Amino acid sequence: MKVGSFLLLLAIIMLMSCNHGEQTARRVCAGCHLFPEPSLLPADIWDRHVLPQMALRLGITSEVGNRKLSPQEAALVPEKPLVSRAEWKAIRQYYLSQAPAHLTDSVFVPVSGNIGSLFYIQQVQLPAEKPASISSIRIDTAVHQLYAADAVNNCVWYIDATGVPVSAYNPGGAVITDMQLAGGQVLETSIGTSLNPTPEKVGTVSRRGLQSGRRGDVLLQRLYRPVHTLEYDLDGDDLKELITCEFGVDDGKLSVWRNCNGRYEEVVLYRAPGAVRIAVTDMNADGMPDILCLFGQGNEQLRWFENKGHFSFASHLLLRFPPVYGSTDFALADMDGDGRQDIIYTCGDNADFSPVLKPYHGICIYHNNGRQSFSLCTFLPQNGATQAVARDFDGDGDTDIATIAYFPDTSAIQQDEFRLYLNNNGHFATLSNHLGNLGRWLVMDAADIDGDGDCDIALGSYPMMMMAPGGYRREWQQGPGVVLLINKRMAANH
Repeated sequence: MKVGSFLLLLAIIMLMSCNHGEQTARRVCAGCHLFPEPSLLPADIWDRHVLPQMALRLGITSEVGNRKLSPQEAALVPEKPLVSRAEWKAIRQYYLSQAPAHLTDSVFVPVSGNIGSLFYIQQVQLPAEKPASISSIRIDTAVHQLYAADAVNNCVWYIDATGVPVSAYNPGGAVITDMQLAGGQVLETSIGTSLNPTPEKVGTVSRRGLQSGRRGDVLLQRLYRPVHTLEYDLDGDDLKELITCEFGVDDGKLSVWRNCNGRYEEVVLYRAPGAVRIAVTDMNADGMPDILCLFGQGNEQLRWFENKGHFSFASHLLLRFPPVYGSTDFALADMDGDGRQDIIYTCGDNADFSPVLKPYHGICIYHNNGRQSFSLCTFLPQNGATQAVARDFDGDGDTDIATIAYFPDTSAIQQDEFRLYLNNNGHFATLSNHLGNLGRWLVMDAADIDGDGDCDIALGSYPMMMMAPGGYRREWQQGPGVVLLINKRMAANH
């Protein structure tokens, strides 16, 4: 056989093998989540981190070699393999042969101004024994105060509008992941005693008086790592139900808890790990409050739960994302002035099995087409994007976006940690500065804390020793823990 013919035959054999691997991968992988294209990660990350975890879930334990599985890993392995070894070999070969050596860099978005042009930056000096680790933060516009839950110092700080801590209360060892304010009380969601993954179901939802700091009723117990709770009257009987996100680890769920005169009965709407954020809105204008929920682990998706009455909800898929995206947050806002709520979605969780900078991390604005249909209209790249709030910060009548990133590129000259995207008819001017030198921002809230009619911002730092792309910043440990951004707009008008 001539050399040319041999090479052609070899190429045909390799193509057939690749096609077989792709077909097998699409059939197997798409059964649990959106199919992840090989191009989403570098080959070495597929090889060393993601494929071994994928193998365990398919019942192939040879990928981890002689290493003893942890109890959490062992729980992932099915009783019988879901694929043959030949099928697994084809899947593995397909990903490693098609994945790039490196991902392309994120698109450079020029920063057009400094955040200091719009905000006074107020560092809050907390009288804490240890560096603060803020797991939840909330602005109370009624009394012009800020509440910051400090997981390490085991307290919730009360901070006035000038950035001065005035008091604190002890939440009893609970790590608070969400605070909802209403009527001088706070609805507290506690994940347990640590943010670290655990199989223990020790999460709670309780109510506390803000003035006294005394814990009232424990409303829900034995929740599996809950991170967000809303209270809303879903059936029009003037009694508010609870809606909970249990993030879990490899299990989780979204639930509605029926209010039976102060006693709560659970209605599970959807079982899936990674339930991270909920919103209540009337999606189809039928007068019934519906629920939207973002799931950010495995089968990453945003679902609409249509309220049919009598605590019956129809589940609809709105958006779906590959399992390597790391979905973190979403918000609803009319971004284009057409009277319909659009979706602002963030992805940037880099804590699992693919800790590399990803050019698809950032903020996606999905235009509301009507009839519960959404299409991507704007992508704002931001490494490690964690949370977004949509408000009119500059007072020009349209909606801007403030964002934080817990997994920024700390080696970059252009800062990712905090950004303000000012909206100008769908075009965004980006404001930033070096706030990332002050803290590792995990949580954020935006409201009028000083009562002057404009929107301020509060940032909370959680300087966990978890690596960030570009390296860990020691400055995070010495930072103030909380930073207030006081809007200058109304102050300039007086």
